[in-house]
Amino acid sequence: MSAFYGQVGDRKPLPTLSAFQRAAAFSPKAAAVWRSRLEEITDEMISFVFDKIPSNRASTTAVTFAQQVLIMNKERLQRKSVESPS
Repeated sequence: MSAFYGQVGDRKPLPTLSAFQRAAAFSPKAAAVWRSRLEEITDEMISFVFDKIPSNRASTTAVTFAQQVLIMNKERLQRKSVESPS
C-alpha cells in the first residue's frame, strides 16, 4: 500500500484532500488536468470496475464500502475544485 505523507517521519498519511491540495500547490497545471480527468469518471464507471471483483476476493459489503469511499473522495475533490479553482 502506498500513501502520501506531509513530511519525512510522519506516522500518519495525509488525507486524500490534503494530499491533492499539496500536489496542486506544487503544480497547479497538473492539478487542473487531474480535475478534468476526474470529471470524466462517472459513478457507473466506478461500479463497472467494482462489479468485476470476484466474490471470493471480497465480500459484497467490502466492495460496496470501497466503492462508496471512492465516490465520496471523488465528490470531495470535485467540490474543492469548485470552491478554489487553480
